[in-house]
Amino acid sequence: MVMVVCVSYAQTKLDSLFDKARQQNYRKEYAVAADLFVQAQQEALKAGDTARYIQSLTAEGECYYMLELVAEIETVLEKARYVYDKYSDRLGKTSKLLILESISKLEGSYYYCKTENDTAFYSKAENAYVNCLNLIEKIKKSSSIDDAEFAVNVHRELLSLYYKQKLYVKACRFVNLT
Repeated sequence: MVMVVCVSYAQTKLDSLFDKARQQNYRKEYAVAADLFVQAQQEALKAGDTARYIQSLTAEGECYYMLELVAEIETVLEKARYVYDKYSDRLGKTSKLLILESISKLEGSYYYCKTENDTAFYSKAENAYVNCLNLIEKIKKSSSIDDAEFAVNVHRELLSLYYKQKLYVKACRFVNLT
């Protein structure tokens, strides 16, 4: 009985931290949000919530993306992949897809940052973003979850990637404008 109370408390604290982190992220306080996502990861570990742990990791990584901290993105991305590979058997089908979606988005963000130094990363970023969009479609088809806002963000990143390469026609075709 005491165990249930502790887990319930940890989950409540986890939800609170995660919500605070998201609010700071929306306010563009990315460094503060990243710190809160790290705290959320610690609470997710206490609660035994693998999905929220990985979500907090990828959210932390996206904060680093906004801060253009490429090394930090890489570290978080590797950690998220490792945890997913090791513990994904604990997750349901939809949770797996949602986590793969956020890992793929973070991978695209990481490679997008890397394009500043090496144009070979353009195709890796594009592939990651397209994979993310495919995962979003799988999630829509297999569950009642419609992650439209996330899809818009991924489309925005992909269009920005095309714009950065001066691939204007491809960007227009991608959004069905031509």
